[in-house]
Amino acid sequence: MAKTLKKRNIRDSEATMESLMTAGSELFAAHGYDGVSVETIADAAGVNKAMINYHFGGKRGLHTAILTSTFDEVGASVRALASTGRRAPEQLAAFIDVVTELATTRRPAFPALFMREALTTDRVDREVFPRVAVVIGTLMEVIARGVAEGSLHPVDPFCGYWTFMAPMTLFLATEPMRGARGRKGSCRSSSRRRGRSRSSSRRPCCAACARTTTRRTYDVSSFPGGPRGIRHPGRGLRPFAARRRHHGVGARGSDPGAHLGQDARHPDGAARGRRRPRGRGQPLAEVDTVDVRLALDAARAERLQADAELRLKVAGSRQEDIAEARAQVAHAEADLDAAEKDLVRMEGLLASGSGTQKASDDARSRAAASRAALTAARERARRIEAGSRPEEIDSARARVATVDARIAQLEQEVKDAAMVSPVARAS
Repeated sequence: MAKTLKKRNIRDSEATMESLMTAGSELFAAHGYDGVSVETIADAAGVNKAMINYHFGGKRGLHTAILTSTFDEVGASVRALASTGRRAPEQLAAFIDVVTELATTRRPAFPALFMREALTTDRVDREVFPRVAVVIGTLMEVIARGVAEGSLHPVDPFCGYWTFMAPMTLFLATEPMRGARGRKGSCRSSSRRRGRSRSSSRRPCCAACARTTTRRTYDVSSFPGGPRGIRHPGRGLRPFAARRRHHGVGARGSDPGAHLGQDARHPDGAARGRRRPRGRGQPLAEVDTVDVRLALDAARAERLQADAELRLKVAGSRQEDIAEARAQVAHAEADLDAAEKDLVRMEGLLASGSGTQKASDDARSRAAASRAALTAARERARRIEAGSRPEEIDSARARVATVDARIAQLEQEVKDAAMVSPVARAS
């Protein structure tokens, strides 16, 4: 009897946790972490709000548990795909199937949760981030391997990851919005049951239809260029080679509208109804670089100043500066001579009883000050005549080199802010 009761309590506890994680996933995906209260989650799960603290330690613990379990599942699937030994395009296509199946069956809130976490900048969960890094790092390795083996076009693995992950996540996360515009049921069987044509509905009715829609919309079987299939308006998924033959296009990189003739082109020579082709290296977009360019201008001005100081140190002292230093020495010597004579006179008056002790002390202080000023003037004149030391010249050169390095870094940042076309093709 006691053993049966214990098993029932375990099942009840697991059911409560599952209900809280399901309700929390939907609410966090719809309203964000800060837009959901503990009471709302408990009401949606049909349990007492104290269960959130009991099982997860609070709302933050529940949120972390949802994300860690989700990314653990995605990470395990990605690692399993990466270890299959298949070609990189096939592994990426399989990953799309995994994410689509996950987002349409077991974890429908995953795409929206992933987008919200990617946009969150005020906090980084130390338990979630390593799991996300595993997914990103594994897919980057797949892309890098595909580039190395020639099955993928040259692309930076990190940029390549976001090139297909970002639109796929957005596509899946906006399914409720798109589904609200159409009717339910999109597969052939459900359309027959409802007496509607297949094209009259928009929202997938099952995971298989959702995977088909995602694969057709985001076909990365030969990502990021030269796909085996391209979405053709009104014709479904057509082979890329067949489409090129249909348009009369020859080898890769040729003019897509060359076969149409000049009369079928716009005045600028671009094929009618098609975007102008972009060549390799032409700019596609540019990030705002106002602050970087201002810093670059300041660094270049500092470079001019540092270079001028270096030239001065290398050239040595001017004759005018040497003459001025010597004149200051002569002036200090004259002041000292006058101060010493005044001191002798005041001491004589004090000895004869005609002067005061204060006047004699003042004369002695002026003489000491004049002597110190003469020593400083002679030292300054010696440094000017000797010129800059080798250490000072080396320090000036090091400053110039430091400024040059900063300028190079800022110029590279400006260059990296521009996205250019990696291949010659119509954009």
